[in-house]
Amino acid sequence: MSRAGEQQAVPCVEARLEAAHRDLALLRSRQQALVRVGLEADHLPDDLTLMAFALLGEHGRAELLGQLESQWNDLQTKGLVHGAIEQAPTALLRLVAHALPLTAAIDDILHRLENALDVPEPPHGVLR
Repeated sequence: MSRAGEQQAVPCVEARLEAAHRDLALLRSRQQALVRVGLEADHLPDDLTLMAFALLGEHGRAELLGQLESQWNDLQTKGLVHGAIEQAPTALLRLVAHALPLTAAIDDILHRLENALDVPEPPHGVLR
């Protein structure tokens, strides 16, 4: 029981669930970005796994940072991540760590743009 002048401790469940839903939305959008650059959706986590990534919160962040730190600049040049690794949400680090082996085949942004310039024009009348 609490006294009249004391505040009761507020459960942090609501804050954690709110953060998990925010992280889940971020993970879904980043997963779609990975699909747009050529990764197969079948090789990426399903929605339940994404929710698990989000619910884990900060657990294991130091290990994820250690695993991804040497790869971060390469992932940035490929357009897969942005900003400093220290600023990235832990849930995003989990997704990137999961997809890391799949990213080796992705060219950096500059090469993709150069390749797009080399694509021949479509035959007249195909694009209307």
